[in-house]
Amino acid sequence: MASEGDAEIATSGVLERLGKSASQVSVIRSRLLKDSLIEAPGYGRLRFAIPYMADYLNEHRAELESCL
Repeated sequence: MASEGDAEIATSGVLERLGKSASQVSVIRSRLLKDSLIEAPGYGRLRFAIPYMADYLNEHRAELESCL
């Protein structure tokens, strides 16, 4: 999602990039929505709720990937 910047992205695009099904990601999606990190501006659409969050994640990608 971060590679798309602050733009909206289709939920299906996120699932495709992760290689996961909707049921595998639903708990994480719900938690991110509840914590107001992402928002669903329309059916099947997602975007970051925090301005410049995508920029931050892209700038720190290597650090974040090393934690996984």
